[in-house]
Amino acid sequence: ILSENKKGDTKVVRHLFHFGKEWSAPATEFIPSETKGAVLMVGDKGRSKLANEVKKALGEGNRVLVLDPFYFGESKIRTHDFLFAILVAAVGERPLGIQASQVASSASWLKEKAGTAVEIRSYGPRSSLFALIATVLEKKAIGSLEAHDSLKSLKEILNNNWGANKYPELFCFGLLEHFDIPLLKSLAQPSKVNLLP
Repeated sequence: ILSENKKGDTKVVRHLFHFGKEWSAPATEFIPSETKGAVLMVGDKGRSKLANEVKKALGEGNRVLVLDPFYFGESKIRTHDFLFAILVAAVGERPLGIQASQVASSASWLKEKAGTAVEIRSYGPRSSLFALIATVLEKKAIGSLEAHDSLKSLKEILNNNWGANKYPELFCFGLLEHFDIPLLKSLAQPSKVNLLP
């Protein structure tokens, strides 16, 4: 815990999660006095841009955790970030895998704290892909995924002529060959996955 304060009936807790010795990610948790559910949010523009979405989820009676995984928000590398993706891949890791594991671990932590299955809400094609992979990996903690502005197929990356300089984690060697979005969605069952435009 980095800090804690109250805004009305909602407790606001700022965290820095550590994933092993190498990785960390900042998060902000909003805990209303009474909760019905738990929502973990990630977005392509970072957690600071999700204020309206947080307000909506709190209005629904949810405990909310907003996370900035590797490459996003406060975890964004300021310059030449795509070169770090190449460096990470050179040692056998994948940025997409790092992001998905950070979301899966955070969802597991939130489920333990909230005592209920977690709903992930992602905003943007990049976040929606690693959130979907996290949902496949962590079925015990993640009950559902609501992915806004999600890709319908990884072929869209090629059709849109996206480059690794702007979308580095989407260029994950072998992913499209073996696991396109429809297959990942089916692998996430029994978790409910809703891919939204």
